[in-house]
Formats: sequence, structure tokens, C-alpha cells
Amino acid sequence: MRKASLVTLLLLGLALYPLFAKTALYPLFAKTAKIKNVGKAPNFMALSQKGDLLYVTNYSSEELAVIDLAEGRVIKRAYVGDNPLGIVLSVDGERAYVCNRSTGLISVVDLKDVRITDSLKIGGAPASLAISPRGHRLYVANLGKGQHGTLDAIDLSTGKVVKSIDAVFRPIAVAVAPNGRTIYVANGGGQTVTIIDDEKLVARGSIEVGEGPDGLAISPDGTRLYVAVSDAGELAVIDLQTEKLLVSIPVGKKPFGMTVSPDGRFVYVANSGSRTLSALPTNLDPSRIRTFAVEKNPVGVVLSKDGHTAYVCNELSNSISIVPLR
Repeated sequence: MRKASLVTLLLLGLALYPLFAKTALYPLFAKTAKIKNVGKAPNFMALSQKGDLLYVTNYSSEELAVIDLAEGRVIKRAYVGDNPLGIVLSVDGERAYVCNRSTGLISVVDLKDVRITDSLKIGGAPASLAISPRGHRLYVANLGKGQHGTLDAIDLSTGKVVKSIDAVFRPIAVAVAPNGRTIYVANGGGQTVTIIDDEKLVARGSIEVGEGPDGLAISPDGTRLYVAVSDAGELAVIDLQTEKLLVSIPVGKKPFGMTVSPDGRFVYVANSGSRTLSALPTNLDPSRIRTFAVEKNPVGVVLSKDGHTAYVCNELSNSISIVPLR
């Protein structure tokens, strides 16, 4: 579900930082190793708490693939609902929550046996998920609910939606601050990120970032929010203390999934339209930006526990690229 292929279904406040050219022409590194035959249209991923397993949702084959990273292969497949997209693990790592876009359900998956144990009915077309640091609440970017979509908050003790917030526009990504007090929603059909108060569950503002914000990642210390701005082909950097846009940096075409390294020193962006992974230092030193060639329509990226390896989900190649970062 991407701006190209599935994403088409989902759908500068400030000048560009002067050290960056309008067109990103960074060194391109050679293609990397890959895990083949992950499933049909792999989209979202989650790493196990131990860091030994990678869980991948496959939109078209409607399954969760479990990859043993030491062996570099799929060791199990399981049906996890119709058209699975976003996935997030419980704070104890024992369960996965998976969006089912076409049925409006969130599948609850026991990861020991890799089977559905419950389904949370929320309606609409859930696309992506985030979980509160305490693990008590699940947040769902819901594309198909209400007039323009909603951000649904689910109480995990009851499995019920406690509030649907409609101050969003085609929400495609959601992230929670490390302190759990603030939720950020990327409005893929617009130009903003909505800011939501976790305690009151109300929107308290928005930040303009450019056309088509599709991916979000927060620095480990909670001071910066990074936004993949798909239509502009940029990474927007937001100061979360002032809640202002600091800079927009050109990356590749149609950036989508992204993550920040465990030490907070790098942000990694999967560019779905240019078959690349961008690695950008968070100190914005242009001499340290790197670009890695991957495969067709890369839409997601997660890092190994030590931050030394990136795993990139290639939707149209049905593969995971393995990118050594050091």
C-alpha cells in the first residue's frame, strides 16, 4: 500500500537547508544481499525483542512471514487477516497487532504459535499502528473511517475504541513520543502532521511539512520528529520542543517507511520511487549522507538491535534487502 502500487490507494514551511542541493545526488552504494520469496507484496515489519526474528506483513498473500535473521530465510507463514498492513508488537513482545485494511479489523497474533487469538473491530480501513510506551493503548491510523479518516485510540485492556479523532486527513502513519504524552499523525492526503494530546485525546495543533507526508520516526530522546514527505521527495525535520519545521532535505523519490538508529545518530528512509535507502546523519552533515541501492518499491525499513544492519522491505520484488551499515 504505497504511493506507487498499493500506496496509491492511501494516499516548505521553511527553505531548504543551504548545504543541500535541490536534487539529491549522493554516492550510490552497490546492491546488497536479500531474502527472497518473503510473500506477495510485503509491506510493514517489526523486529522481535531479542532481535533474532523479523515479522513481515504480506498484503496480497494475506500472511505474516516470520524470518530467522541468523538463517536469512522465512521459517513460518501464517494467515493474519485480509490485506494485512501495519504491525506493532506488544511491549512484552508476546503479541503482534496487525491492521486488516479491507475488513476494518486489528488481528491480535500470539507470536509463540503465530496464530490469531482475537480480532478488534474498529471499522474503516486501518493502515498503520503505534503502541503507547506503557502498552495500555493502541493507536490506529484509519484511512477509511469518517469523512477523511480518523486516529483511533484502543484500550488494550478491553479491546475497545475509546475515541476516534477526526482532526486528520487520510492518515497513513502514527508515532508516539517516548514519554507517551503526545501522538503524531501523518496526513497522507494533505500537507501536515497532526499533534494529539494523549491524556485528553484531542488534536491541539498541526505542523506543515509539505505535500504527502507518509512516514514518521521519532528520535530516541524525543527531541525530533522525522517525516517522509512523499510527493516532495524530502525528509522533513521537526524540533519537538518548539514544534516547528527545522529543515527539509531532499532524499529519493516517494520516500515512505523510515526509522532512527538506536543511538539517534542516523535516520534511514526507504524511497519507494527510486529503489534506494537513504542514510542521513541527524546532525545534518551532508558529507556523511549515503544512498544504498535496493529492489523494487522499497516501502519499509527496520534496524538490527545493534543498529549495524538495515532490513528493507521491497513490495514489488517480494524480498527483504539486507544492508550493512558499518
